[in-house]
Amino acid sequence: MGGRRAVYLLVCAIGGSLGGLYVLQSAGNGPSRPLGLTVIGLGILTLIWWRDRLRGETTPPVVLRLLAWLILLSSTAAGALALVPRVSSALGQG
Repeated sequence: MGGRRAVYLLVCAIGGSLGGLYVLQSAGNGPSRPLGLTVIGLGILTLIWWRDRLRGETTPPVVLRLLAWLILLSSTAAGALALVPRVSSALGQG
């Protein structure tokens, strides 16, 4: 079990570093903000699931899966709405 923990910690460190840099970049950029929030939300849910796996769980809880789907659906909608002005401009509408 110690080897698996080490791998999870390594992946968390790498993902946390890269994700942190991305989130800092997207915080100042309006159109990419939905994606930055998605990375944060899904990253937190992933860490919770990994903690549960290390404790012996074999399937993620229903609440965790529903939250992940909710984050994905809402961020997709928010990202699409953030692009409406750009698409309108490209089509000559704005």
